[in-house]
Amino acid sequence: QFPGNEGHVQIYLEELSRRRPPPLPRGFCAGEWLYYVGKDEKFENGDRLVHGTRGEVTGPATGPYAGQGLCMLFAGNKGSVGC
Repeated sequence: QFPGNEGHVQIYLEELSRRRPPPLPRGFCAGEWLYYVGKDEKFENGDRLVHGTRGEVTGPATGPYAGQGLCMLFAGNKGSVGC
């Protein structure tokens, strides 16, 4: 069980390691609060990025932002988005 979860979660073995993961880009840390300064954007699932909104870093970005961005959780969104 991970802190903040109400129950147990199932995780693939390849997503676990005995070693710490590499640091996030530019020294940012999970749990840190940052402001989104890009242009407004709306996603098909209803999640949004709004210029000036404060969000929490949840981890490294994946997909097209991998290695160059972060996953962020903003109030009102269903989940983290890559920035």
